[in-house]
Amino acid sequence: MSSLIYDIRPKVTSLRLSGIELPPGSDGDISVSVSPISGASDLRRTVNADLVNLARAVFQKYAVQITGSGMIPPAIQGLMPGDYIECITPEPFRISVRTPSTAVELPRAAIAVSGTAYDGRTIMPVAQPPDRSSLRVVQSSSRTSQLRTRPVVTFPEAVYAVRYRAVLACAVIDWSVDSDERLADSRWSLSIEEI
Repeated sequence: MSSLIYDIRPKVTSLRLSGIELPPGSDGDISVSVSPISGASDLRRTVNADLVNLARAVFQKYAVQITGSGMIPPAIQGLMPGDYIECITPEPFRISVRTPSTAVELPRAAIAVSGTAYDGRTIMPVAQPPDRSSLRVVQSSSRTSQLRTRPVVTFPEAVYAVRYRAVLACAVIDWSVDSDERLADSRWSLSIEEI
């Protein structure tokens, strides 16, 4: 009889990171925070006290902070700052459509797109944008260009909001792992930003 114990717990999170294994036991308590990078904001006041953002549009990128805990940490300890990584966020982004429309331009490559009608109904698009969910571990300019493309999604009726899971080309900023052997508990974090 074998003394091996097989872990048959299913994965819990829908977070996807290229080249990083999130084994069962590491993904039970994951939190993802998305925010604009610091360079996205260069707020200044005019002589008339109007507030304007002087940051160039190319700086409108996201920073992603991922934290988790579980029995074991994910395989992030081989990463170094600057390493390339692609990420599909677990929770959908939601954007408001300022003027309800049947054609909506999304700010990033996206999967699982749906719209919301004025009465709250979910409206599926006529066609999903090109599928970019096959994540890569090596950076290439063509792939980065694909993920920065702003796809236009068409709906059969006007929508007021759109939700989607973003596919982001990122670089590692920082990570940490803190384990307590006696309690069989690991806490970990991974910070990435769009390239």
